[in-house]
Amino acid sequence: MFEIRLTDKIKTLDDGIVYDNDKELAMILSIYGDLVTEVEKNGKNLSPEQLADIKHQFEWDYLSPDVAYSLIDLIELPKEIQRKLSYEQGYLNKKLVHKQKQENVLLSEYEQYGKSVAFRGYFNWAELDSDYVSDHVDGIKLFEIIRQGMLVSSRINNLKYDSAVALTNLKMLNKTKFKIYFL
Repeated sequence: MFEIRLTDKIKTLDDGIVYDNDKELAMILSIYGDLVTEVEKNGKNLSPEQLADIKHQFEWDYLSPDVAYSLIDLIELPKEIQRKLSYEQGYLNKKLVHKQKQENVLLSEYEQYGKSVAFRGYFNWAELDSDYVSDHVDGIKLFEIIRQGMLVSSRINNLKYDSAVALTNLKMLNKTKFKIYFL
């Protein structure tokens, strides 16, 4: 079981995450609420009732996703999940990503961290392989990975999927790795 400890003071918790304000705290609670075991504010631990009040006062603005981007770097996917996904060899079931053939699934089984959902993306999509060998992932494959991830993430979090996907942020980590965040 993963745990998240939060504080509003720098370095008061050895393994805690520092949040800036109640709005940021509310965003964290709305995504990682079940994982949050301790929240310190002004030197005192907040009660579960106080946390619930903060969480319920916050409402996501889905038209302004930049508000949530700070959480991407603030709450890192645990190394254990990253390692597990890096060795993952299995694929999601084709029905979860609306595919008729299993060979067209481009995502591994998922790992969940709060409401965050992590996958390993594969780019070996036989029906769209290029006619030349390259060291990069074709853009159409990347967008298919995004589409499949959005479908599964929406389903896991019980969100209505209205058949539209907007890529709001693509963060390149280096030449061989990338993170995609659905906000």
